[in-house]
Formats: sequence, C-alpha cells, structure tokens
Amino acid sequence: MSHHAVDTAAIQRTLDRALAIRSSPLELDELAKLETLLHGHIADLLPVARARIGRLWVGSLEWDRERAVLDRIAAQAQRGLGHGALADISHVTQLARDCRRLLGRQHSAERHRPDTLGARPSQVSEL
Repeated sequence: MSHHAVDTAAIQRTLDRALAIRSSPLELDELAKLETLLHGHIADLLPVARARIGRLWVGSLEWDRERAVLDRIAAQAQRGLGHGALADISHVTQLARDCRRLLGRQHSAERHRPDTLGARPSQVSEL
C-alpha cells in the first residue's frame, strides 16, 4: 500500500495556529478554517498510522492501545463545530493535539525505518 507524501511543514504551521487560539481573540472563520485544515491533515495521517499498526500482532496490548487511540482520533474528527464557542475552541485544540500525535508517530516510524535505498538486493533481505 502506497501513501502520498505528507507536507509536514504545512501541518506544523496549522498546529502552531490551532494551538495558539486560546491565547488570541476568537474569530469564528479562523476556527472553521483551522478545523478544515486539521481534518485534512488527520485524513492524510490516519491511514498511514492504521497501516503501521496493521503490522503489529493482532490482539497484543500494543495493537489494542494503538487501535483505540486511532479510533478515538477518528471519532473526534467526526464531531464537528457548532457546540458553542468554548466547546469549539476545545474541539479544534484537541484536533491539533491528535494531529500532532499522528505526525510525531509518523516521524518516529520514519526514523526507525531501515535505509534500503543504497543497499544491494542481497542486503535488503537481511534488513
């Protein structure tokens, strides 16, 4: 399964804006834009995270925890705005935290992936 490249810089800009909304004057349009951006980033990152846990032993404690976290993130992303100003700010902040968590896990997985680009075929099978 191939996933498209993730624009980590764009995601980080969105996270910075979303996590700063509690300290700035509330603009409903900005909140809605941030929610839309975060939904898109989560939609990009979630399948990659699900594919990664798909390689874990099904039924293991790690698999169960990871699946529960990803299911919670997916459910949170479905909730949407419209539950009052404070609830909406909290929702966008939680989406940003969830997105940051997914992005951090992707970075962690990339750091632990063996570098096979320069390896000979016989070396790749040994990795």
